[in-house]
Amino acid sequence: MILKAQRLRRKLGQLNPSSIKPYPKKPHRMRCTTYSRIILEIRALEFEAACVLDARLRYGRG
Repeated sequence: MILKAQRLRRKLGQLNPSSIKPYPKKPHRMRCTTYSRIILEIRALEFEAACVLDARLRYGRG
């Protein structure tokens, strides 16, 4: 999940992708709808990864 989110951040032009950093600005060559879709996908992937991490920390790896 995190790797896919990082790959999408790189697609938007972020050199060192991290979920802590703000989202990169829309590249000049990209349509607004495409940029919005990618941002929504990044948010969903990072949220899912955070939920998995939270569950593992609360209940163990099982």
